[in-house]
Amino acid sequence: LAAVLLVGFIPTAVAAPPSGPNVINVADYNADSTGMQDACEAVKNALAAAKNLPASENKTIYFPKGEYHFYADYAQKKELYISNTLGLNQNYKVKSIGILLEDMKNVTIDGGGSMFIYHGDITYFAAIRCENITFTNFSFDHASPSVVDMTVESKVEGENAVIFSVPAHYNYTING
Repeated sequence: LAAVLLVGFIPTAVAAPPSGPNVINVADYNADSTGMQDACEAVKNALAAAKNLPASENKTIYFPKGEYHFYADYAQKKELYISNTLGLNQNYKVKSIGILLEDMKNVTIDGGGSMFIYHGDITYFAAIRCENITFTNFSFDHASPSVVDMTVESKVEGENAVIFSVPAHYNYTING
């Protein structure tokens, strides 16, 4: 049973999407805002269009409000060394990157209030050799995280053990 109490709720006006010659709307590149299809190719193409604009001019990659999914299988690949992701195993040096900006200047990624959902072993964003890059107005999450958060609550006195907690929203099993 859940109850919702709205006290002082005032609807706010939805901001108009940005407009102008240097606004690139990912919908024009067939990005799916319903979450039914992968967005990687459309976003890559929108970024390529932005890269063709003069570097000195401000440009915006705009996502109409919705849910955009980024799958590792369709993401751009790049040899990238990120702390804590490689270790001694060189098999992990090539990363799948959902939103990859390279050699770009004066770019705003405006999510339009959207949710970005990532799938698989994927780096969410990378801005390589870029200047004046802004990411704004979106939330992101991973559909099925491969790394689970846990908090060490205490050490068991006199034993080689700890007590830890895992947030309730994780579906997990401990064996052994």
